[in-house]
Amino acid sequence: MKSLQGSMTLAELTSECRRQHDVDVMMGMLDPKLNGQVNVEQLRVVVHVANTALLENSISRPNMAEIAYRISQCMENSSETDLPV
Repeated sequence: MKSLQGSMTLAELTSECRRQHDVDVMMGMLDPKLNGQVNVEQLRVVVHVANTALLENSISRPNMAEIAYRISQCMENSSETDLPV
């Protein structure tokens, strides 16, 4: 997966971080201005959704309705309402 200009895509740049199940590694992908103030469970959901959306096999990828549903569900099940990303 290369950009049209031949440089790295965001998906490539974050691929190793996204594959980790370590919260500290996931937190390292976030904007430093957040100062670590994120809902970890929401972060896990967003990373999981991103990983499934980037699967090579297009049939295995979720559609936008599924993505929206998964993200909205994690927000509803949380006392915090803001996603970290």
